[in-house]
Amino acid sequence: MSSKPAMHIVDGPNGKRVTVTAVVDETNRMVVAERVQRADTFMTRLIGLLGRDRLGEGEALWISPCKGIHTMGMRFPIDAVFLDPSMRVVEVRERVAPWRATRFVRGATSVLELSAGAVGRTGVSKGDQLSFLEPEPGSGLAWREHDTDL
Repeated sequence: MSSKPAMHIVDGPNGKRVTVTAVVDETNRMVVAERVQRADTFMTRLIGLLGRDRLGEGEALWISPCKGIHTMGMRFPIDAVFLDPSMRVVEVRERVAPWRATRFVRGATSVLELSAGAVGRTGVSKGDQLSFLEPEPGSGLAWREHDTDL
């Protein structure tokens, strides 16, 4: 498994282009999320998870670059995993409630936003090494079981 993010760009519903992958905690050998979307443009980072009713189990949003997050306008809590450039976990925040903000996290260059409770289920902790896996072409991971309108 590579520590460099392997991303896969696919055509989603309504002709939208989405970038997806899966993420694994190499330290504890657990799948952290099976369907990860990347927010790496001004607009995708600005919108983030706004407008969504929930983030399903196995889903995540990877925001890059990012050193801190907010949940202003969100309707549900999330877990946030702050990552350094080598995808090592530098901070974990569990169950960040709506209408909250984190401080900037020293050393973080990106944040993986997960459904509340995902950190506890997968055992992700500070110091763990994460890696991104590219889904098989044609697997449909970009839009199977979840909304991709980010």
